[in-house]
Amino acid sequence: MNLFSKISNWVRMIGRECRTFPRHWALSFVNALMYMSADDEVSAILRAKFLGVFGVKAGYGAMVRQGVRLGGFKLTVGSFASIGACCHIDCHDAAVIIGDHAVLSPKVTIVTGTHTTDNHPGRIGPTIGKSVHIEEGAWICVGACILPGVTIGKRSVVAAGSVVTSDVPDNVMVAGVPAKVVKQLD
Repeated sequence: MNLFSKISNWVRMIGRECRTFPRHWALSFVNALMYMSADDEVSAILRAKFLGVFGVKAGYGAMVRQGVRLGGFKLTVGSFASIGACCHIDCHDAAVIIGDHAVLSPKVTIVTGTHTTDNHPGRIGPTIGKSVHIEEGAWICVGACILPGVTIGKRSVVAAGSVVTSDVPDNVMVAGVPAKVVKQLD
C-alpha cells in the first residue's frame, strides 16, 4: 500500500469515526499537504486525485500545482485542466467549476462569497455564495482575481492582474480593473 493510499484511508477513518471533525482542521491538513510534495507533473496529478478524498471532483489528467490553497471543497476540475502554483480558491460558500483544458496560472484568486450591505446593524450582512464557472479552454493569467458569480467563457483569456467582476463572453481577451474586453480571439 503506497503512502497516498495510507493517508487517504487515515483521513476517511477520521471522517467516519469523529463526526465533529471540524471543517477547518480538514482544510488545514489539506492545505499543509499541498505545500509538502514536489512541484512536478506527477505530484500535481497526485494532488488532484488526493483532493477527491475530500469531495473535490478532478477529471482525468487534472493537475493541481504546489501551494494551492483551498477555502472549501466545492471544487470541480475538468480533464486536463491545470491549477497553477499558489492559487487561492475560496470554494466554501459556493462551487467553483473549472472546465476541461482550462488553465489557471500561478497566484490566481477565485472568490465565491460576498455579503449584503443593507438593513444590517454593521456594514457587512449575511454571506451569500455565488458560483464561479471557468469554461472549457479558458486561460486565467498570473495574479488575476475572479469575483463571485462570474462565468469565464470558452477559450477566453483573462490578462495578468485583471479583476473580473462580470461574465466574460466566449473567445475574447479581457484586461484591467475591472476587466473589460480588449480583443476578440479567433
